[in-house]
Amino acid sequence: MIAENVDATGVEKLINVNILEVKGKKHNNFNFSTFKKLEYLDINKVGIETLDVSALEHLKSIKANDNNLKEIKFNLTNKIEWLDLKGNNFTNGLDFTKLTSLKHLDLSDQKEKLKNIDITPLVNLTELKLERHNLKKLDLSKNTELLSLSLDNNKEDDMGLTEIDLSNNKKLTAIYLKENKLSELKLKNLLLSGLNIHGNRLTTIDLSTVEFKKDYSYFDSIQRVKYKTNNLTKIDISKIVGKENLDKVKVDEKDTNLSYDKNTGILNISSNNPKGFKYIYNTGNSGTFSAMVVNVELELDETKPEVNKEALQKAVEKAKVPETTKGKTEESIEVMNKVLKKAEEILAKADATQEEVNKAEEELTASINNLKDKPNLPKVEKVELKNEDGSIVVTGDTNTLNKDWKVLTKGVNPSELVGKEYDAYDINLKDANNGETQPRGEVTITIKVKLKVEKLYHINGGLKEIPFTYENGKITFKINHFSVYAVVYGDKQEDNKKPDNDNSKPGSNNNKSGKDAGKSKNSIKKNKLPRTNISGGLSYMITSILALGVARAVGYKKKY
Repeated sequence: MIAENVDATGVEKLINVNILEVKGKKHNNFNFSTFKKLEYLDINKVGIETLDVSALEHLKSIKANDNNLKEIKFNLTNKIEWLDLKGNNFTNGLDFTKLTSLKHLDLSDQKEKLKNIDITPLVNLTELKLERHNLKKLDLSKNTELLSLSLDNNKEDDMGLTEIDLSNNKKLTAIYLKENKLSELKLKNLLLSGLNIHGNRLTTIDLSTVEFKKDYSYFDSIQRVKYKTNNLTKIDISKIVGKENLDKVKVDEKDTNLSYDKNTGILNISSNNPKGFKYIYNTGNSGTFSAMVVNVELELDETKPEVNKEALQKAVEKAKVPETTKGKTEESIEVMNKVLKKAEEILAKADATQEEVNKAEEELTASINNLKDKPNLPKVEKVELKNEDGSIVVTGDTNTLNKDWKVLTKGVNPSELVGKEYDAYDINLKDANNGETQPRGEVTITIKVKLKVEKLYHINGGLKEIPFTYENGKITFKINHFSVYAVVYGDKQEDNKKPDNDNSKPGSNNNKSGKDAGKSKNSIKKNKLPRTNISGGLSYMITSILALGVARAVGYKKKY
């Protein structure tokens, strides 16, 4: 049924109408609730602002272009598959949550351009038109049934579509993205009848896995790219297409002003003050689809380029981390520190050039990489050596002692300790070949003692007091050289107050110690001298001389 400038009186009785087209003068009040079986509604250019189709449960298609529509009330169980709403006033788009059956949507040319729209609920959508808006991006990840996509001219008011992800739209056959601001577009494994990417900012594109339907496929790929440089006659193409794509670039061989080296990526322009140049990019496809034309507009960058010190800063920080030099040789650390000092100077230099910064970073990174590991040192183990009866223990480690060394001790009677109660030992270290040796550093000596110790001496032509600790019948002290050591308990007591002779003292080897030697018949004590027919004074003198001679004969001094 087509109603055009007619009296609609009685139209409500036409309950079986399934197609309705409304034309004529503008009208803002339509009631379609009578048409219960309506499937197709065409109501273009009548100025309607709201549309209520909530009573039309069989409605499949609405064409309402060029009105002032702001709102549509849909049936809760709607079956709508087609919506043409071009040229209306849906400033915020539509609520598509109920339109899961929708296959065609055209929301192009709204009176107020859309900046955002959510079409993810439209999982059955096959055709989408959103032309001439200010969309920056659009999520199409859920619209996997999409066959045709048209997003032309989304770049007005300095806005524009800068990115689009089509990786989930594997059924696409037609893609129209003309006049946007796309700088990247990835297309894979598609069979296309049309591709229009004219007027974007693409510098590269890979169509090697894209096929085009023969005979009637459409391809428009001219790009417009702006490139700012401080040298208008020497252009580094790698900065535009990337180093990996240099071999895909060709320039017009007939243009004598252009000279391109694909190995270095340098394009030389011989003309004065050039405004731009053109190159052809190989898409990886065949035939007419193999070439994308890129027009590059050159702009002179007169600002001094900002020096990037980020990499140098990171290298300096790494060099200062203790973990970097842990386990490294002193020589290699010293080399790195010299390079580090220079790098810090460049880092602090206000007018450092990028070349200086890059060189400092490279040299510092190299010095870090050249740090050498210290050689693996043998494992240090504790070493404990004992004399024959275990009364004297020498403790150190494998740095100071060998495990196969032996401790030999013998009791001695140094003349320096006459009149003292003591135990004196000549302590020797023997190596595996029974040769005399010394520790390679400080070691600890532990000696079992019979009484509380008053003094500990090292004897070498004199008495040198040694610090020690006493605990549980043992003394402990540290030395780095073996010689004669004496443990002094105090002054010697009178014979009638002394304990019985003890042949079991440490290190004695059952020889009499200094105190036992004093018990001989020739004791120097006056009250122990034997009676003779020599007068007391002379006897005392002779005895003293004899005692001194004996003491010198049996006294022992260790060569140091």
